[in-house]
Amino acid sequence: EAEGRSNGTSRGGRGNNGSRAPGQQSHQQIALVLEHKQKAAQFLKHFTVDEDYDEPKYIAKMRDVVDRKAFVIAIELDDIETYASKITDQSSEGSKWEQFAKDIQRNTLRYVDVFANVIDDLIQNVSRSDDVPDYDTNDVIDVLRMFREANVQAMDTSNNVGTGHAGLVVTEGGSTAPIDSLPKALTRRYELRIIPRTKQQVLPLRSVRARHIGGLLKVRGIVTRITEVKPLAQVITYTCSKCCNEVYQEIGAKHFMPLITCPSQDCQAKGVPGRLFQQTRGSKFAKFQEMRMQELPEEVPMGHIPCSMTVNIRGDLTRQCNPGELLELSGIYLPLKLSGYQAMTGGLIANTYIEATGIKKQKKNYAEYLVTTQLEREIYELAESQNAYSFLAKSIAPEIFGHEDIKKALLLLMVGGVTLKLADGMKIR
Repeated sequence: EAEGRSNGTSRGGRGNNGSRAPGQQSHQQIALVLEHKQKAAQFLKHFTVDEDYDEPKYIAKMRDVVDRKAFVIAIELDDIETYASKITDQSSEGSKWEQFAKDIQRNTLRYVDVFANVIDDLIQNVSRSDDVPDYDTNDVIDVLRMFREANVQAMDTSNNVGTGHAGLVVTEGGSTAPIDSLPKALTRRYELRIIPRTKQQVLPLRSVRARHIGGLLKVRGIVTRITEVKPLAQVITYTCSKCCNEVYQEIGAKHFMPLITCPSQDCQAKGVPGRLFQQTRGSKFAKFQEMRMQELPEEVPMGHIPCSMTVNIRGDLTRQCNPGELLELSGIYLPLKLSGYQAMTGGLIANTYIEATGIKKQKKNYAEYLVTTQLEREIYELAESQNAYSFLAKSIAPEIFGHEDIKKALLLLMVGGVTLKLADGMKIR
C-alpha cells in the first residue's frame, strides 16, 4: 500500500489527490446517463397537469405529433419542478429530481438528445386518435421507409440470412456504420425544445458570461438585423451508382463537405468505389434564420459600445420578429463550431451564439391588439376631447422634452395626406 501511494495511487483506485481513475469515472458517467434517461421517461409518462385528466400531458403532445396536428414538443422546466415537488412529498428522491432539473438548466443541449431518444421510444407505443382519419397520401418518410423495408427483405432473401441493412450513416467525425433503419434525425416528425422556468431571471446581453455556456438562459434586447429564411441541411441522403446502397450524412454545422465516393464494404471490396448522388427529396432540411440582437440603450453604460450577439432561429420560430423589435428571448448559449480551414486556423478563439428555444415580443403589432370595450370607449373619449391634437403630438418620442411644433409636424406627416389610387390599381398612402 505504501508503494502504491508513492506511485500516486492507492488500493481504492484513487490518486494521491483523491481523484478517481478514468475507468471508474466512465462507469459512473454511464450510470448517470442511464439514471437521467430513466427519470426523463418517468416524467414524460406520468406528469399530469390535472389529476382528473386521464392522459399525461406529454403523452398527449406525442399523440398530437402522431395525428400530425403538432410538430413541436416543448419540455417545460416548470413542469419538472412541479413533478419534483410531488415526488418529494411521496418519497425521499426529491433531492435527486431537483438536481436533475439543475443539470438540465446547466447542460441543456445534452438533455435535448436524452429527451429526444426517450420520446422516440415512447412515441412508437402511442396510437393515433380515433377521430383522426387515415392519411390520404404518404409523405417522403413513409415512402422511404416502405422502400427500405422491401430492400432489406429482398437482401435477406437473396442471402438466406438476416444480414441485410438499410444503408450507411456517416457521422460528423467521418466514421461510418451500417444501420437497420432510417437515422432518427431523419424520421423525427417533431422539434424538441426545452423551455426555461417562468421565474428565471432575464439577463441583459452584457451580463452573459462564460459560466453560462451550455446552459439555458433568458436575455432581452433589440433586433438589429435578421436574414431571410433559408433551408438548413440536417441529414443528407446519397445513393451509390454501383451497389445501390444508401448513405446518410448527418450535418451538425452550417457548412459541410459533400461525400463523393461510396464508403460501403461492397464497393470497397471491388476496389472501384461507386459515385454518390445526392437525393434532395430524401434528405431533411429545417427552416433557418440568423438574427443579430443588441442590448437596450438604457442598459449601455456611459461611454460604452452596445453589446450584440448572434441568435440562430429554427423551425416555426422563424418569421416571428423584425428589425427594431424588442424581444425577450430564451435559448441555449453555445460556442460556434468551426469546420474546414477555419477550424485549423481558428486557434483557441471561438465565437458564441444563442440557439433560440422561445421568443416573446415586448411590444405587439397593431394587428395583434385585441380591441376591448374599455379600449374602444377610451378612443371615443379621446376623439371628442379638445386637446387630442396636443395629446397625440406629445406621445411621439416622449423621452424628448419639448419641441411640440416638431412633434406636431411629424404627427401630420404620419396621418395627413390623401390616398391616391393609380390607374394600375396601386395605392399611395
